[in-house]
Amino acid sequence: MVYRIIAYLVSAFVACLTVLYLRQRSLQQQVEQLRACVDRLADSSGHPEYRTDYIDEILRNELTLRKQSGQDAEAVKRLREQTGWSLLEAKRYIDRL
Repeated sequence: MVYRIIAYLVSAFVACLTVLYLRQRSLQQQVEQLRACVDRLADSSGHPEYRTDYIDEILRNELTLRKQSGQDAEAVKRLREQTGWSLLEAKRYIDRL
């Protein structure tokens, strides 16, 4: 009897995790669509500074200095704070500097 209850609870937990995962993926796709829309609007209006991937010159210089001084992790952290990018996106950007 106890094993059935445990099995039921585990099944319910797995089902909840699956639903949450699917919802997270759906929201992530919506965010990507919105980003693409904002980028298209910024491009068509002639205002690249409104793109979601825009980095102004001041921030780019700060990130470059941090990377040159061996503070890659701090540069990634600063970029994420300013842009809301994921860790992977920010790391890739800093690696390309």
